[in-house]
Amino acid sequence: MVEPLTTRVLDPACGSGTFLFHAVRAYIHAGEQQGQALPDLLEGVTRHVLGMDLHPVAVTLARVTYLLAIGRERLTDATSDVAFA
Repeated sequence: MVEPLTTRVLDPACGSGTFLFHAVRAYIHAGEQQGQALPDLLEGVTRHVLGMDLHPVAVTLARVTYLLAIGRERLTDATSDVAFA
């Protein structure tokens, strides 16, 4: 991605979420380089990187992959909730 903080990404058949993983990582890296606060970073990534799939197992795998891309240290240090449907 050229400008991850201003680009919205949608994977309409995300499967296990590999593409989402890399898009989340790119967004987070760019946000950290700009010095964004963690709550703003998490809110921004969930608004800019989206995926969907018809298969419920794929959706579950993609959600886990998304959380792995964010990283445990960011999720345990977060002062706000991270929610996605």
